[in-house]
Amino acid sequence: MEIPEKNFINIKQGEFDVPIYRIMSIEHFLYMFESKKFMLRRPHLWDDPFENILRRTIVRSKNGTDFGFENLMNCFYGQCWTLEEESDSMWRIYALCKQGVKIKTTIRKLLSIIFDKIEINPDRKCFIGKVVYAGDNEIEEILEKITSLNFVTDCTFLSQAMTLLIKPNAYKYEKEVRLIYRSDSKLQENEQFFAVNPNDLFDEVVFDSRMGKNMFQIYSEKLNTTNFFGKVKQSKLYFPIQYIINKNDINF
Repeated sequence: MEIPEKNFINIKQGEFDVPIYRIMSIEHFLYMFESKKFMLRRPHLWDDPFENILRRTIVRSKNGTDFGFENLMNCFYGQCWTLEEESDSMWRIYALCKQGVKIKTTIRKLLSIIFDKIEINPDRKCFIGKVVYAGDNEIEEILEKITSLNFVTDCTFLSQAMTLLIKPNAYKYEKEVRLIYRSDSKLQENEQFFAVNPNDLFDEVVFDSRMGKNMFQIYSEKLNTTNFFGKVKQSKLYFPIQYIINKNDINF
């Protein structure tokens, strides 16, 4: 199924097949591969206190009445990825026990994995977008602009999804891309699951370089039992490197 361009937010057409990455725990990774289930969570449950800005935003009308969007945004679920291929900060944040794994796919593949599962109006339920980083004053201006044009009654839900793609400048190093799904019903579940074939989605699996060689071998062999055809390797980010500097004019 062809995905409309409008469902790629802040992403140009030439970027649809750009690689993106996600670091997660070994436990989460193995569960996903063995169960073939792909999980999205409600944004307000993410660790970052700045997620789901609109859920913490109050709109004040001319007569002084305040109202919020908490119920409206409870229909949304998401998952965070990055354009950064290798980053010390991302490994340390998302693989706290030094037993993490990084998976690689593309922007288009990631959106397709949920878009193709929705039978009715997937263009109103499935989005992917690059996060916009801004200062506090800019964030207020962006929110004011997004919420000014029939925001609550926007039947495309594009403007609501856009509010999940705003973060302070302090997080710019993340280079984040977010997969967003909107449910038709206000479910009580904090997670939404989609069936996934790892071979259809993941191009590469990279294990944490801080785990021992023996553990890497064990996990690699376990991955082989899932019939994964993509590339499997271990990151070399934390491997010690010996540098040789040739100085022919110095005698010892």
